[in-house]
Amino acid sequence: MASRARPAELIEFERADLSMVVEEMRSLTERPDGWINIEPTIRDDVDLTPRSPLAAFLANRGPVLPFATWIPGPVATLGIEHSTGPKVAARLADNGVVIPNAWPIKQDHPRRGLVVELPDELTPEAVLELVLDAGTALVELPIDTIWSAVIHRRR
Repeated sequence: MASRARPAELIEFERADLSMVVEEMRSLTERPDGWINIEPTIRDDVDLTPRSPLAAFLANRGPVLPFATWIPGPVATLGIEHSTGPKVAARLADNGVVIPNAWPIKQDHPRRGLVVELPDELTPEAVLELVLDAGTALVELPIDTIWSAVIHRRR
């Protein structure tokens, strides 16, 4: 019988207190059986009129809100979907968010996003700070101070 994934767990957090998300990241690092999606929330006063499905299909861009996925494992990866176009690693560096040259960039695509391999010595706190810095630099809408992390576990 195939094992079924557990229901995802939502953690809403602010930058001032990353402890719950970092705890989940440590747990997944010890037993890599899932991943975490992280994204900012927009302010309540922002009108987020969705793009039509056809416009979204034809546009060579990712989602309006940056959407990060951290996957632990023997080779941990971080992916960030965004709507800011190609060569996002260079644009991040221009905004003070530097992806070191030693980190292999596996993808930097306008629609599918940025995917980078993370070094083993990078702590969960450092990964999460990188996600928040990159998300803040890439967002094109006014965001709230609340971020969401959705923890997915396979078993």
